[in-house]
Amino acid sequence: MIGHLKRAAWLAGLLGVVLLVVFWRFGVQHWLTVHTGSSNTAGTPPNYNFFSGSGSDISELAIVGAVLGAYRKSNCHQPGCWRIGRHHVDGTPWCDRHHGGARGAKGDR
Repeated sequence: MIGHLKRAAWLAGLLGVVLLVVFWRFGVQHWLTVHTGSSNTAGTPPNYNFFSGSGSDISELAIVGAVLGAYRKSNCHQPGCWRIGRHHVDGTPWCDRHHGGARGAKGDR
């Protein structure tokens, strides 16, 4: 089964490269530079249009990735549990529901 997935991944990658070369050869690069803002306009610094247009989304994606990474690091390690793990047992976060023994008895609080 994994052999078929590897073969499919290679074929998809090869198809992507072929399509990229064909599109690049027949003028898609001009369309791409205009619509992403990469073409330089007279009187502006190089690539100013890109970084003030679609290039500014790079930092937004980085922030979203950092938030998701921090959530993944701190959520409960029980499969399928979305709660924040407040109790660390051997360095692994667990929530109250899945590791009740980590918080102690109710009278200990």
